Amino acid sequence: MQVLKQLLANDRIQKVWNNAQIPVFCLLPGGADTCARRVLLVRLPPDAGTRVWLRAGRVRNPQWQPDAGAWRLPVSWLDSVIEQSLEDLGAAYFIHMYKPEQRCTHSCQTARRLECECSCLGAYHRIAWKELQTYGTTEGFKVPLVELAFACRKLVHLASGDRMAVNL
Repeated sequence: MQVLKQLLANDRIQKVWNNAQIPVFCLLPGGADTCARRVLLVRLPPDAGTRVWLRAGRVRNPQWQPDAGAWRLPVSWLDSVIEQSLEDLGAAYFIHMYKPEQRCTHSCQTARRLECECSCLGAYHRIAWKELQTYGTTEGFKVPLVELAFACRKLVHLASGDRMAVNL
Protein backbone atom coordinates (compact mmCIF):
# COMPACT_ATOMS: atom_id res chain seq x y z
CA MET A 1 0.00 0.00 0.00
CA GLN A 2 3.05 2.24 -0.40
CA VAL A 3 1.68 3.61 -3.66
CA LEU A 4 -1.58 4.59 -1.95
CA LYS A 5 0.38 6.50 0.69
CA GLN A 6 2.27 8.34 -2.06
CA LEU A 7 -0.99 9.13 -3.85
CA LEU A 8 -2.62 10.43 -0.69
CA ALA A 9 0.28 12.85 -0.23
CA ASN A 10 -1.21 14.75 -3.21
CA ASP A 11 -3.75 17.34 -1.99
CA ARG A 12 -6.17 16.82 -4.89
CA ILE A 13 -6.17 13.03 -4.51
CA GLN A 14 -6.62 13.37 -0.76
CA LYS A 15 -9.64 15.65 -1.31
CA VAL A 16 -11.19 13.10 -3.72
CA TRP A 17 -10.36 10.17 -1.41
CA ASN A 18 -11.93 11.84 1.64
CA ASN A 19 -15.11 13.12 -0.03
CA ALA A 20 -18.28 11.71 1.52
CA GLN A 21 -20.70 11.90 -1.42
CA ILE A 22 -19.10 10.21 -4.45
CA PRO A 23 -17.63 6.67 -4.49
CA VAL A 24 -13.89 6.41 -5.20
CA PHE A 25 -12.36 3.45 -7.05
CA CYS A 26 -8.58 3.16 -6.93
CA LEU A 27 -6.75 0.60 -9.07
CA LEU A 28 -3.20 0.18 -7.78
CA PRO A 29 -0.34 -1.67 -9.44
CA GLY A 30 0.95 -4.91 -7.98
CA GLY A 31 3.94 -4.76 -5.70
CA ALA A 32 5.85 -6.67 -3.07
CA ASP A 33 3.23 -5.92 -0.41
CA THR A 34 0.41 -7.29 -2.62
CA CYS A 35 2.17 -10.41 -3.95
CA ALA A 36 2.60 -8.63 -7.32
CA ARG A 37 -1.16 -8.50 -7.97
CA ARG A 38 -3.07 -5.35 -8.80
CA VAL A 39 -5.35 -4.09 -6.05
CA LEU A 40 -8.80 -2.51 -6.36
CA LEU A 41 -9.74 -0.33 -3.40
CA VAL A 42 -13.18 1.23 -3.04
CA ARG A 43 -14.41 3.99 -0.73
CA LEU A 44 -18.16 4.47 -0.65
CA PRO A 45 -20.37 7.04 1.05
CA PRO A 46 -21.15 5.85 4.59
CA ASP A 47 -24.03 3.40 4.68
CA ALA A 48 -24.86 0.33 6.75
CA GLY A 49 -25.50 -1.77 3.62
CA THR A 50 -22.17 -1.09 1.91
CA ARG A 51 -20.82 -4.64 2.15
CA VAL A 52 -24.06 -6.14 0.80
CA TRP A 53 -24.21 -3.56 -2.02
CA LEU A 54 -20.61 -4.29 -3.00
CA ARG A 55 -21.08 -8.04 -2.97
CA ALA A 56 -24.30 -7.89 -5.05
CA GLY A 57 -24.77 -11.66 -5.21
CA ARG A 58 -21.15 -12.44 -6.08
CA VAL A 59 -19.42 -15.43 -4.51
CA ARG A 60 -16.50 -13.60 -2.87
CA ASN A 61 -16.84 -11.13 -0.03
CA PRO A 62 -15.27 -7.66 -0.10
CA GLN A 63 -12.49 -7.31 2.48
CA TRP A 64 -12.23 -4.23 4.69
CA GLN A 65 -8.71 -2.76 4.66
CA PRO A 66 -8.42 -0.67 7.85
CA ASP A 67 -5.01 0.78 6.90
CA ALA A 68 -6.53 2.23 3.70
CA GLY A 69 -10.00 2.91 5.11
CA ALA A 70 -11.45 1.19 2.05
CA TRP A 71 -12.88 -2.07 0.74
CA ARG A 72 -10.62 -4.37 -1.24
CA LEU A 73 -12.33 -6.09 -4.17
CA PRO A 74 -11.18 -8.52 -6.85
CA VAL A 75 -9.88 -6.55 -9.86
CA SER A 76 -12.22 -8.60 -12.07
CA TRP A 77 -15.13 -6.71 -10.46
CA LEU A 78 -13.83 -3.33 -11.67
CA ASP A 79 -16.18 -2.68 -14.60
CA SER A 80 -19.33 -4.11 -13.03
CA VAL A 81 -18.94 -2.35 -9.68
CA ILE A 82 -18.18 1.05 -11.27
CA GLU A 83 -21.11 0.69 -13.67
CA GLN A 84 -23.34 -0.34 -10.74
CA SER A 85 -22.14 2.71 -8.83
CA LEU A 86 -22.83 5.03 -11.77
CA GLU A 87 -26.30 3.57 -12.18
CA ASP A 88 -27.21 3.73 -8.48
CA LEU A 89 -25.35 6.84 -7.34
CA GLY A 90 -24.84 8.84 -10.56
CA ALA A 91 -21.09 9.46 -10.34
CA ALA A 92 -17.76 7.92 -9.33
CA TYR A 93 -14.11 8.85 -9.16
CA PHE A 94 -11.68 6.42 -10.78
CA ILE A 95 -7.98 6.64 -9.87
CA HIS A 96 -5.70 4.50 -12.01
CA MET A 97 -2.29 4.32 -13.64
CA TYR A 98 -1.78 5.74 -17.08
CA LYS A 99 1.12 5.95 -19.51
CA PRO A 100 1.79 9.58 -20.53
CA GLU A 101 3.85 8.52 -23.55
CA GLN A 102 1.20 6.13 -24.90
CA ARG A 103 -0.79 7.68 -27.74
CA CYS A 104 -4.54 7.27 -27.92
CA THR A 105 -5.26 4.74 -30.66
CA HIS A 106 -8.09 2.75 -32.17
CA SER A 107 -7.72 0.13 -29.42
CA CYS A 108 -8.61 2.75 -26.80
CA GLN A 109 -11.57 4.07 -28.77
CA THR A 110 -12.96 0.57 -29.34
CA ALA A 111 -12.20 -0.79 -25.85
CA ARG A 112 -14.94 -2.59 -23.94
CA ARG A 113 -13.46 -2.19 -20.44
CA LEU A 114 -13.44 1.03 -18.39
CA GLU A 115 -9.72 1.14 -17.70
CA CYS A 116 -7.83 3.56 -19.95
CA GLU A 117 -4.03 3.74 -19.75
CA CYS A 118 -3.25 6.04 -22.67
CA SER A 119 -2.55 9.77 -22.67
CA CYS A 120 -6.17 10.73 -23.49
CA LEU A 121 -7.07 9.99 -19.83
CA GLY A 122 -10.37 8.49 -20.92
CA ALA A 123 -11.55 11.38 -23.09
CA TYR A 124 -11.96 9.09 -26.11
CA HIS A 125 -12.17 5.74 -24.33
CA ARG A 126 -14.93 3.45 -25.69
CA ILE A 127 -16.17 6.27 -27.93
CA ALA A 128 -16.73 3.89 -30.86
CA TRP A 129 -19.41 1.89 -29.01
CA LYS A 130 -22.69 3.80 -28.77
CA GLU A 131 -24.25 1.05 -26.64
CA LEU A 132 -21.39 1.30 -24.12
CA GLN A 133 -21.58 5.08 -23.76
CA THR A 134 -23.39 4.99 -20.45
CA TYR A 135 -20.95 7.32 -18.71
CA GLY A 136 -18.94 10.43 -19.46
CA THR A 137 -15.75 11.87 -18.00
CA THR A 138 -16.51 15.35 -16.66
CA GLU A 139 -13.17 16.17 -15.12
CA GLY A 140 -9.78 14.64 -14.66
CA PHE A 141 -6.27 15.40 -13.54
CA LYS A 142 -2.82 13.82 -13.61
CA VAL A 143 -0.83 12.79 -10.55
CA PRO A 144 2.83 12.12 -11.36
CA LEU A 145 4.69 10.05 -8.77
CA VAL A 146 8.40 9.27 -8.82
CA GLU A 147 8.13 6.10 -10.92
CA LEU A 148 4.46 5.98 -11.94
CA ALA A 149 1.83 8.31 -13.36
CA PHE A 150 -1.78 8.22 -12.20
CA ALA A 151 -4.97 9.78 -13.47
CA CYS A 152 -8.07 10.66 -11.52
CA ARG A 153 -11.28 10.82 -13.56
CA LYS A 154 -14.76 11.75 -12.44
CA LEU A 155 -17.28 9.60 -14.29
CA VAL A 156 -20.96 10.49 -14.46
CA HIS A 157 -23.94 8.44 -15.61
CA LEU A 158 -25.51 9.58 -18.87
CA ALA A 159 -29.13 9.27 -19.89
CA SER A 160 -29.50 7.31 -23.12
CA GLY A 161 -28.58 9.38 -26.16
CA ASP A 162 -26.65 12.03 -24.19
CA ARG A 163 -23.11 12.93 -25.14
CA MET A 164 -20.65 14.30 -22.65
CA ALA A 165 -18.22 17.10 -23.37
CA VAL A 166 -14.89 16.20 -21.81
CA ASN A 167 -13.00 18.87 -19.89
CA LEU A 168 -9.62 17.39 -18.99
